[in-house]
Amino acid sequence: MKISRRGLENLATVSGASNLSGGTILCSSNTYFAKSGAFYSLFGIPLWYHSSNPRMVIQPEIQPGTCWAMDGNQGYVTIQLAMPVVITAVSLEHIPREVSPLGRLDSAPREFVIMAQEISVSSSEMLLGKFIYDINQEPIQVFEIKDPFCTSETLDPDKCGPNSRPYNIVTLKVLSNHGNPDYTCIYRLRVHGRPFFLRNSYEYE
Repeated sequence: MKISRRGLENLATVSGASNLSGGTILCSSNTYFAKSGAFYSLFGIPLWYHSSNPRMVIQPEIQPGTCWAMDGNQGYVTIQLAMPVVITAVSLEHIPREVSPLGRLDSAPREFVIMAQEISVSSSEMLLGKFIYDINQEPIQVFEIKDPFCTSETLDPDKCGPNSRPYNIVTLKVLSNHGNPDYTCIYRLRVHGRPFFLRNSYEYE
């Protein structure tokens, strides 16, 4: 379920995924490296040179090209949160079309899933949701996380309550992008919710 822009303004945010608050990258799929060395090129002419690595997914800077260029249209990045978080939503951000060096957003993620692991080392990954990033909507899109145990075909997902379990490892798995055959550009992933040791949600940036 996607949350509206108005809802985003009222959503408490835990930046436990941010590198500024202690979030770290545990592992990822391969990074894309252009043969020409240029991240963006037009008719073979280099337009933009940029060094890309998965840590850019949890950094606050959002400028054209300051993303992790994931190799291909499928892949993943796994983040160790700064603290265990009861996750209520995640947000995915891409640059607006009007500031894209090539004027297109074909490298933006499309279908993706969010996986998470509980505090216990022996716990298995849980599927928290499957979503679609729509390039015709706002650059920052927020997706609500429901109770992962309320996923039976006999139940209506929209009637499921919010997640109430704490997680400290989150994985973004990209299943497709908007048409770029070479790479997928992931600008920023945020995790929304509350630290496990606090009763109420709050904003921590």
